[in-house]
Amino acid sequence: MKEKLAKKRLDGRSGWEDKDDCSQLFISQLLREHVEKGDPVDVGNLAMMLHQREERIASLLEILQGE
Repeated sequence: MKEKLAKKRLDGRSGWEDKDDCSQLFISQLLREHVEKGDPVDVGNLAMMLHQREERIASLLEILQGE
């Protein structure tokens, strides 16, 4: 998991800890998409991001409504 995060940082990805720049809904949507892709490392990393921010996984309805 750490290796995957480090690789993505090198690719220019960052900012998940900034709630103004990266919303709970956005991370939740990514998590749900990666469940469908079947990559447990990405799912674990995205779940960790929400956990560290003390947020829960948004429901599909919340994501679709953009709440």
